[in-house]
Amino acid sequence: MQPRVHSLSDAMSDLGNLLGRVLGEKTDLKIVHGRDLGLVMVDIHQFEQVIINLAVNARDAMPSGGTLTVRTYNVSKEAAIAIAQATGGQVALKINSPDISHKSEVDGVRLKLHGAAAVGAAFDQITQTARSLRPDARIRGVTVEPMVTMRDVRELMVGVKTDPVFGPVISFGAGGTMVEVMRDAVVALPPVHDALVAQMIARTRVARVLGAFRNLKAVDMAAVTDVILRVSDLVATCPEIGAMDINPLFASPDGVIVVDARVE
Repeated sequence: MQPRVHSLSDAMSDLGNLLGRVLGEKTDLKIVHGRDLGLVMVDIHQFEQVIINLAVNARDAMPSGGTLTVRTYNVSKEAAIAIAQATGGQVALKINSPDISHKSEVDGVRLKLHGAAAVGAAFDQITQTARSLRPDARIRGVTVEPMVTMRDVRELMVGVKTDPVFGPVISFGAGGTMVEVMRDAVVALPPVHDALVAQMIARTRVARVLGAFRNLKAVDMAAVTDVILRVSDLVATCPEIGAMDINPLFASPDGVIVVDARVE
């Protein structure tokens, strides 16, 4: 089966739709919902920063067509405080370093922050702890992101690794901070199609909680499937990507949101 996209522009457009449906930040790259608009080419380093910067706002005001503006800021302490105040609501702060893949390992995440004092204190704690635990790491400040609010959320993971023999390999399974401990993931070679994705999901343990149970509604399985299909298209089209981790991917009855991601 051939990939459903045939150019980097198509792949980047699909990625924009995947990671929050629309990227709306001031960079040279602009991804818009729809393929009939012109897109600029980017190098892998800018591409990495765009991926890392994708954190999402709440979807309660989602218009028809599945579009959502996404804004994340990589900033200093003063800018973090100013952005948090301008946002008005609660924000999350995360350590920003190309050398720290798992932020929780350096206590590099603070959630539900509100007000200048809380944001400023969190900035100091995050950066000081990261420098203490990882003195070799390049610390670029923090990212400031609006808090994500979704109902009946399950945390998932979609990943990509490059095998020296088979090339890119896609993985799917349970996400969150205990992903390495749970080891609930299956793999497939891209390009994948709907039937193969359905088989991948069914083989995981987390599949048992994606349907309705107790007081939780079933997640939007079409949206989960779409994420995996678009990641498949992306890596099939962009061989420059050596690895990618989308974790956690929030899945709910209302759709999916990429809360954190990295690319190599």
